Amino acid sequence: MRCWCILFVVLNFYKGQTARLFQPLSTTDNEGTKNTDILRQLLNQETLIRLSLSRDVQFLLKQQRTEKKTDQAVKKTLVDLQASVQRLTNVTDDLNLRNENLTNEVTSLILKNKQELEVNDRSQDKKLGVLERYLEELSNQTTQQLMFIEDVNSNIKNMSTQIAGNKNALLNCKRNNFRF
Repeated sequence: MRCWCILFVVLNFYKGQTARLFQPLSTTDNEGTKNTDILRQLLNQETLIRLSLSRDVQFLLKQQRTEKKTDQAVKKTLVDLQASVQRLTNVTDDLNLRNENLTNEVTSLILKNKQELEVNDRSQDKKLGVLERYLEELSNQTTQQLMFIEDVNSNIKNMSTQIAGNKNALLNCKRNNFRF
C-alpha cells in the first residue's frame, strides 16, 4: 500500500509538471494561478507523503508493541519452562536417590537371605549328619541284634537238637532199663 501512495504522489507531480510545459505562455495572472496550482500540488504531495509516513510510523510502532508483547510472552514462557526443567531435574534427582536406596536395600536383603539360607543349609547339613549317624548306629544295633538273634536261634536249635538227643537217649534208656 505504501508503494501505491508513493507512486500516486510521483505521478501527480509528473502530471503537474507536464501540464505546465504544454500550456501556452500567458499573462502574469495565468502565471500566478499556475504557480498557485503548482504550490497546491506540491502541498498536496507533501501532505500525502506525510500521511504515508505517519501511517508507516504508526504501523512500525504497532508492530514494535506487538513484538514487545510477544517478547514478554516468550520470556515468560522461557522462565516457566526453565522452572519446569529445574523442577523435573529435582524430581529426577530425588527418584535416582530413591532408586539407589531401594537397590541398596534389595542387595542387602538378598545378601541377608543368602546368609540365612547358608546358615539353614549348614544347620540342616548338621541335622542330616546327626540323623545319618543315628541311622548308622541303629543299623549297627539292628545288625548286632540280628546277629545276636541268629546266635540265639542257633543256640536254640543246638539246644533243641541236644534236648531231642537227650530225649531219645532217655527214651532209649527207659526202654533199655525196662528190658532188663
